[in-house]
Amino acid sequence: MLATHHRRLAAAFAVAAILPLAGCGDESTPPPDPGTVTVTTEVGEALDLPEQQEIDKATARKALPTLADMPDKTWHVDTSTFGNHKSTYDPPGCASILFDSPEARTFTDDHRTVHEQARFSQNQPDGGGIIATYVQSFDEPYPLSLFDDAGEEVTSCASYTQSRSVGESKDAATAITVPQLGDRTFGVRIRSREYDHAVDRLYVRSGHNVITVLALSRAKSYDGELMTRYAQGVLDDLKKAT
Repeated sequence: MLATHHRRLAAAFAVAAILPLAGCGDESTPPPDPGTVTVTTEVGEALDLPEQQEIDKATARKALPTLADMPDKTWHVDTSTFGNHKSTYDPPGCASILFDSPEARTFTDDHRTVHEQARFSQNQPDGGGIIATYVQSFDEPYPLSLFDDAGEEVTSCASYTQSRSVGESKDAATAITVPQLGDRTFGVRIRSREYDHAVDRLYVRSGHNVITVLALSRAKSYDGELMTRYAQGVLDDLKKAT
């Protein structure tokens, strides 16, 4: 039974862990025209802090949490591998809450220079869990418009389907409360409508960099403190390294 539960959680993580983003919006800024990617910054945003600068792979790797940073000794390095299968969404706007819209994909394809990750898993009778932290860096500031789009779509994704060539997942998205980190922060809970688990996501934009923390578990509520700790740890290390 343990193996079955663990496979279900791993499969759910594979479907949910496509790297995109979600955000809170600035109502004074008009949305970009459909089909375009507009690189925008806040008025007066200088982007001159160390943690806002483009980084290399070595810097990203050093900033990621390690096994010693996990909550306890029951965690181990996760060796699961996931294919890069493109998803479709119903309704289509829900691609934005996972930063997987055509605009987000285009920006990532054109500008991403670094994509590093640290994943850890935990085996338990109920299926265990996964904690993963990702660091992406781009040669342009990450568009705030993509955060805005994601934030605006969350309420429309209380029930949606994500389909891939390997299968589909029926999910429900709700925004979660997280503290302000970096330039822009967004938290979202993606709860399965088929199985008893959820994937909580914290996204932090810091100039050219995006930090994403994911926590897959069967808990009824999200652990904002845990996700915040890992994201803040990455930011702190980038401050010292750049």
